[in-house]
Amino acid sequence: MADAPITKILTAIKALVETPSLTFHINRTDDEPLDESERPGVIVRVPHMAFEDYSNQGQDLVRATLHFDFMSSGTAGETIDEQNQTGIADTLKLIAADRTLGGRLHRWEATAVSGSEQNGADLGTAILEMEVVFFVLRDDPLLIVGLSGVTF
Repeated sequence: MADAPITKILTAIKALVETPSLTFHINRTDDEPLDESERPGVIVRVPHMAFEDYSNQGQDLVRATLHFDFMSSGTAGETIDEQNQTGIADTLKLIAADRTLGGRLHRWEATAVSGSEQNGADLGTAILEMEVVFFVLRDDPLLIVGLSGVTF
């Protein structure tokens, strides 16, 4: 079976932004936290998706909220440690190089960054929240309709 459109988007994001010094993990659960050898690292999650009817074009618009959970070996707290600040800045720079993700997306923007205490005293976490907007075919919702009508 073909991958869901959001899985295609997350896989393309990982290919764009992963570096040897900052690994990305897609939809890793709380039961599988990053171990020390995987930090600094990022877990990319999709906590929310909304759809808008564009049936007159044979499509649906999809707005997906993405959380990039940056995890360092720093200390926890609601402040963003230097390692995570650098990781976020480097990731945003890579994203700026291809805001359409090879023509798949119509919009990709950062919306917020926050610190988190959820992971305990030995781990610094910062959450970069982003929104991606793309279209899918109404009659074949596994196909992304990219810029200029190209399908993915």
